[in-house]
Amino acid sequence: MWLQARLYILVGLMFAILYGILVGIGYYLHISGFMFFLLIIGVAAGLVLLQYAIGPKIVEWSMRVKYVSEQEYPKLHQMVVELA
Repeated sequence: MWLQARLYILVGLMFAILYGILVGIGYYLHISGFMFFLLIIGVAAGLVLLQYAIGPKIVEWSMRVKYVSEQEYPKLHQMVVELA
């Protein structure tokens, strides 16, 4: 429960940071208007959702995760069952 809450807080924090960066760029370029900020929110939300969706695959790829069946490594599966 606490881990899931921390993940939601982290996603919200990343969204806030990204939104702040985009608003800062808009402020620096003297761009204003409600539609511009709606576009920024949409882009930021899209990027955060994309990162949230592909994050596990990036971890699997970078750590070279290999899923194994119980027949391949019975001792490993038995250890996980005991720990869980």
